[in-house]
Amino acid sequence: MLRITKPTLLKRRPVPGEALAANEKVAKPPCRIFLHSYAYEVPGENLQGHVKVCFEGPILNNANVWYIYSGHCLIEGVEPPQSTRPTSDINPSRSSSAGKINRAGLDMIKRFEGFRTQAYICPAGVPTIGYGSTLGVRMGDRITQQGAEELLQRDLVRFEQAVSDAVKVPLTSNQYSALVSFAFNVGIGAFQRSTLLKLLNQRNYQGAADQLLLWNKGGGRVLQGLVNRRQAERALFLKRD
Repeated sequence: MLRITKPTLLKRRPVPGEALAANEKVAKPPCRIFLHSYAYEVPGENLQGHVKVCFEGPILNNANVWYIYSGHCLIEGVEPPQSTRPTSDINPSRSSSAGKINRAGLDMIKRFEGFRTQAYICPAGVPTIGYGSTLGVRMGDRITQQGAEELLQRDLVRFEQAVSDAVKVPLTSNQYSALVSFAFNVGIGAFQRSTLLKLLNQRNYQGAADQLLLWNKGGGRVLQGLVNRRQAERALFLKRD
């Protein structure tokens, strides 16, 4: 979570500001950006004195990755606001199991993410640690297994909420947990824009389950690890509670 505390220029590429077209830079007043987002530097990448910021979903001209003039702003970590939705706004047709991933889903995430004690750069170019945690992670960070468990539980809250908010049809505990695992892996924005979600909200549960298998590529090529994960998520989604 980011808070920009004074007027800031965001830009998509680490080049001098005067080289950018007007539609490639956006001046932001002091504000809070309550999206899943993180600022980081990648070893070996020349950011020319700027900070790279990634957002979970498109923001500012539909771009996910922005570069901030580090000398022109101050970025501070802040906690997201707590939901204040009244109980009457919650869809009563939802399964009561929705809202918390079950043990099968949690174990599946941990199995496929794997446990890493030291921060590393994931295939998406993001510093990652523990069981796939990225928020606030910096290269050189180390963590214990207990710390990784705590980070995972912290991270899952956002994905559980995203699934609960996006799905408009009843879900079993296994269906809900499979979707949380999927969103955790592909990102909230990708889940929200997916054909899978569209089919699910049309009550096409089988079609939604089959869509999971299509999300098996990384860097433009099929990855066996993703093939295995999607098959496991589909199996959990279709499994009776």
